[in-house]
Amino acid sequence: MSDKGFLDTNVLIYALAKDDPRRSCAEELLAAGGVISVQVLNEFVSVARRKLQMSWEQVTELWMRFESCARRRFRSRLIRMNRH
Repeated sequence: MSDKGFLDTNVLIYALAKDDPRRSCAEELLAAGGVISVQVLNEFVSVARRKLQMSWEQVTELWMRFESCARRRFRSRLIRMNRH
């Protein structure tokens, strides 16, 4: 079990929000590290594509950033996004 907190989908989404006061808190949480589950990443992709109208390229870039952060901080393995 990790001593870091669990980060949910909202933290990832708020970190992208331009004019949301929760953005700075979300960025701080991400910078501090935490556990991001595969389910949270899948929910992020769903919200980013459907509600935020992000392209696959944008979503993939953000996914890679989250994955890179997770590898650096937690040495965990993440499942690569499947574009089916």
